[in-house]
Amino acid sequence: MARICLILEATYPYVIGGVSQWVQLLTSGLPDFEFVISHLYTGEKPLDRKYRSPDNVKAIATIPILTDSNHLDLKKFIETIPDADIYHALSTGFAGWLGKQVKLRKKKPLLITEHGIYWHEVEIGADEVECGFKVINTETGRMNLGKTWQTWLETFKSFARECYE
Repeated sequence: MARICLILEATYPYVIGGVSQWVQLLTSGLPDFEFVISHLYTGEKPLDRKYRSPDNVKAIATIPILTDSNHLDLKKFIETIPDADIYHALSTGFAGWLGKQVKLRKKKPLLITEHGIYWHEVEIGADEVECGFKVINTETGRMNLGKTWQTWLETFKSFARECYE
């Protein structure tokens, strides 16, 4: 039985929506495969599950995208991601970027399924990406790592290029 790690951002099983429904259908529809979920989030740690996972979803790891010191901690990310035979990121945003790092360090295959193209969403005016990360700091107390809109646009384009390599 193959073990698949889905790398998600602020979706399943804590948020109702298209990506979450897709994950529920995928995991339920493939009972001969074992799944583990890496759920990336910003803000408060999610607590209330909106979906009941099927029995073949063996674990859900909740992983904050930003540490308290306002930086991405790659080593901590890699240590927190569950072991699997294959990794599947549902965006080329933070999930895809992290998936690429896991692929390189663990020498395992990575699939990318685009459920929203981060750089394009930012380019057309989104001030927040799916995981709840604010590209433009418009709320007191929300972290944005001190980058400008243009810098985030280029960062997400870079993430996408790296993921598709």
